[in-house]
Amino acid sequence: MSRPSHLIWSVSLWLVLSLLASAAVWVGSGVIADLRADAQVESWCAEDYELDETTASVFAPSKLLTFEFTLAPEDLAHMRSDPRAEEYVPAQLELGLEVVGLVGLRFKGDGGTLFNYEDEHLPPDNLPKLSLKVHFGKFAKGQRFRGLERLNFHSMSNDPSLMRDRIAYGSFRAAGVQAPRSGHARVVVNGEFQGVFAMVEQVDWSFVEEHLDDTGPGVLYKEVWPQWASAGFYRWKIKEDPAESGVAPMLALAAELREAQESELPDVLGKYCDMDSMLRYLVVDQILCNWDGATRLRSRLSAPTRNFFNHNYYWYQSSLGKLTLIPWDLDQTLQLDHPYSAVPSFSELDANPEILYPGYEDAFAIAPASDPLIRAVALYARGRFANEVESVLAGVFAVDYLEAKIAEWTKLLRPSLALDPHVDLADWDRGVRGLRLEIGKIHAWMGEVVAENGRESK
Repeated sequence: MSRPSHLIWSVSLWLVLSLLASAAVWVGSGVIADLRADAQVESWCAEDYELDETTASVFAPSKLLTFEFTLAPEDLAHMRSDPRAEEYVPAQLELGLEVVGLVGLRFKGDGGTLFNYEDEHLPPDNLPKLSLKVHFGKFAKGQRFRGLERLNFHSMSNDPSLMRDRIAYGSFRAAGVQAPRSGHARVVVNGEFQGVFAMVEQVDWSFVEEHLDDTGPGVLYKEVWPQWASAGFYRWKIKEDPAESGVAPMLALAAELREAQESELPDVLGKYCDMDSMLRYLVVDQILCNWDGATRLRSRLSAPTRNFFNHNYYWYQSSLGKLTLIPWDLDQTLQLDHPYSAVPSFSELDANPEILYPGYEDAFAIAPASDPLIRAVALYARGRFANEVESVLAGVFAVDYLEAKIAEWTKLLRPSLALDPHVDLADWDRGVRGLRLEIGKIHAWMGEVVAENGRESK
């Protein structure tokens, strides 16, 4: 063998050995990483979370609980085969060292992530991170977990920061609005880590008992606005009515709002709702830039009628006929530039009701104050709006306060997100930085809103 060919052979052998060594290191590191992830999941599932018997302990801000679900393989396959069916399957639930017992588990999402899943035609073994709901009494009648009937695990697929739910629900609650508790949790299914989810309290009868002081059972509605003359529409939207109280208060409020003169609107609404609470609700909703909530009155260009609907809220009708508005589904918040950015503030009484503001897909919206109920709150807000906004901006939505919360949650979540199969840490870091920027921009924008129309003295 000549010297040049011998040299070529030696270099080639060195390259082959190097590649084999690199491959071995790569495969080995992958195995090591998998083993470390498995060991970490096992350690989470063996923790003693030291919860007391209260619902509040589940949402303790310093805790990151691990909900471990064990399903029969055929039940898990059935659940994954058609997520949009939202059908509960039985699952055994453990929370660290605590055995909770048999519960119902299903996917949730309705018109959001589940529809997107079907459109993408993804196979069941390659599902994206989908939201989940657990029903503690579905297969064990009467069972609750720390007072909870149901609990939601939101995938936060529309939120690169993974913190909007927690900030938004917390802002409502801190401002004195009845709203679900929210936090974060880890979910494990059949030994596999599914990721970090937003953990959100369900608005159901356990929520009513926990948060709403009532002398007797009332009625819980989902997404029905007092604008209809038909009792059937309100009955259709009842979620729970244990005493069969009926829908008379909603019907009466809708009729009175339709018939009232403008100056009478606040007094009419005040007969049914606490006006200070309603004002705080709409102020916080606006500060959060909630473009998919109660103040966004929308219709579609293709709709045969011009009925304007809103979205993502509950009403509780007390045994005395009083109504409480409760926010829901707050992932589309904390974005100053959103599909309905051109829609005016709810407090703008002079906004032209004939203008149609383009928004999401082929839908458009009208000015919130075009609606009699929202107009009643806007009229009540005269002389109060600026103070309410400034109170929220200086308190629960203060930049320094939220910066501290974001830093605290970042420290809490990062180790778990590093193992989340659906999260890229670099993308998440960018999302958190973007959230911080949005909070600063929202502060500046709300200052402009107050300067333009928030200091009426009439």
